[in-house]
Amino acid sequence: MGIFTSSAGRPYVPPFDAPGDQSKPSGAPRNSTLLGDSGGDPNILQVSDGDSSATTGGAQIAQQQQNREDPAATSRIGVGQAVELPDGSTVPDRYSPSGLLMSPVAHLGNVAAAGRDTGNTYRVLRSDPATFEAGTMHCAARFGFNLGHGGAFDYQRGLGNSITGFERRPQFHNVSNVNVGLFGQQAGMSLDDVLRQAGAFARFRSSNASSSQPYGLDTQTREFIELGCKIGASNMFGAAATR
Repeated sequence: MGIFTSSAGRPYVPPFDAPGDQSKPSGAPRNSTLLGDSGGDPNILQVSDGDSSATTGGAQIAQQQQNREDPAATSRIGVGQAVELPDGSTVPDRYSPSGLLMSPVAHLGNVAAAGRDTGNTYRVLRSDPATFEAGTMHCAARFGFNLGHGGAFDYQRGLGNSITGFERRPQFHNVSNVNVGLFGQQAGMSLDDVLRQAGAFARFRSSNASSSQPYGLDTQTREFIELGCKIGASNMFGAAATR
């Protein structure tokens, strides 16, 4: 029995829905996630342009390109496939035509692993006064590279750039926000920290901000970020990093 199914085997439908995995496919919509320009979409959560080149170097750019060109990922674009959690359960999504959270890739393990690596590196760097500030910069760069517009886990956007735009894949909007919550939780951030950071960026840099809502985030965006944090907190991907 998974965290989204009852003892009778019927899907449990929470007030919000769930996540996705790494291999970034080509093409995705210009809507949300923690980082980047909103493109005018009311459901977009943005945090930065996702440009980590100044602090992460060419190796990360090459890895990002590899993620985008992975045949295993790009061969399943279209409507995608249902997200499958480590216990074999799927994730309900009341906004999805299939009733399940859809993603270009089925598994979330790479999202969780990248979050933990970010949190662990942050802790090590911040433990030494000589690298204290580098820890903050590294953490911000990793969030941008992984969750920013066109980032490794920003499944709702495909090939493109912040100048000419990205190909939109709105069918992966929800899983992209789940990735924000899962990544942040596994990096050692609390739910409140993730939502406050997301809301702060949304207020200043995204059109999906909603001043009348908690954390300044529109309801659907917040619900899927919360769901990603919930999935991470279940420990099915392992314990989160300690910051």
